[in-house]
Amino acid sequence: MQYNLPPLPIKRCVIAVLTGVLVVFATHSLLYTTAFHGLGEEDGFAESGGALCFLGSAISFFWLFLQLRRRPESTPHDLGAWWWYIILAALFVFITGEEISWGQRIFGWATPEWMAENNVQEETTIHNLEIFNAHTKDHELKPFWQSLLTMNRLFSLFWLSWCLVLPLAVRFVPIIAKITGWFRVPIPNVVYGCVFFTAYATTKAFVMMNDPEEKILAQTDEIKEAFFALLLLLVAIDFVKRYRASTSA
Repeated sequence: MQYNLPPLPIKRCVIAVLTGVLVVFATHSLLYTTAFHGLGEEDGFAESGGALCFLGSAISFFWLFLQLRRRPESTPHDLGAWWWYIILAALFVFITGEEISWGQRIFGWATPEWMAENNVQEETTIHNLEIFNAHTKDHELKPFWQSLLTMNRLFSLFWLSWCLVLPLAVRFVPIIAKITGWFRVPIPNVVYGCVFFTAYATTKAFVMMNDPEEKILAQTDEIKEAFFALLLLLVAIDFVKRYRASTSA
């Protein structure tokens, strides 16, 4: 079974992209002001807000899992199958835990010795283990090929594939539509994928144009992640809205 998707919302995509460029560039520019110089600092507004958004996504996807598990036969095909939502919920619980170092900085407990020895920041996180980080334990930037396994690259591959490439492929490549139909993969609204790519590209353009100092460069990454977290929350909320619309209809 193929997905019965509405026409491609070209106007909405264009408006979302233009708005995204302005918002992302303006937010990054705030780092050069006195009042918002620490906007993207560790445990600051951007990182904490991003963690809350990831948690909100986890809760939303878990709620969808519970609802669809009870009535799988009435689920609209473009919402996918219930088992995808428990996978997504678990994924975002993991990301939330990683964002707050699994509560280490909140409760102040020590990093296990084996992890501290292999962790770039010597904290309780998987994504900062040397194998998954863009830097070595000596804080030197890894060569390109060695950095392909970093969590940031894997996360970028996740949102790019699921939120942009897949929604477009389902519309324009029949074999992809058939395969995703067989596996009942939930398909996000392509508008969010366009904004994802906009936030990513605008951040890269900002860095190239301004060549910021190391502190601001690190904060732009935190702000970009916060934007991604917010967009993923909006994706989750959109799935909830689509489910509720289908049940009320």
